Amino acid sequence: MEQLGDTTGTSAQAHPLSETNRATINAVAQQQTAKHLVSEWLGIASAKGVDSLLALLSEMSGMPASLILSGKNRTPREVKTRQLFWACLREYGRMSYPEIGALVDRSHTTIMHGVAQVPTEVVQSIKPMLNKLDMGDMTR
Repeated sequence: MEQLGDTTGTSAQAHPLSETNRATINAVAQQQTAKHLVSEWLGIASAKGVDSLLALLSEMSGMPASLILSGKNRTPREVKTRQLFWACLREYGRMSYPEIGALVDRSHTTIMHGVAQVPTEVVQSIKPMLNKLDMGDMTR
């Protein structure tokens, strides 16, 4: 049977948007997987804790949580927010640089450099806010 749009009598070609849709679906799935892995590593019962951290940083920076995870944009505000996220995972999640890098698709050396850019007092100032979110110490 001939499909709509098929003028050759052979099977229809993939819709041109299917690649875009597939890329979007893969990006969302990768973000959900990262949230799940982080929450599992941190000993949080669900991804709620990671979502809370991302929501907190998103609210503070005014940028969507998806940009914090994706790392596609490099404006100073976005870079600093992403580095703060990494530093919180390092400090409160007790994650190694390679583990953080694997979660956000970066090399461990990029994570090391990014974490080193965040002043210690900034990372420490996040802890009371995390406690208010009932995330506790975020340690295993």
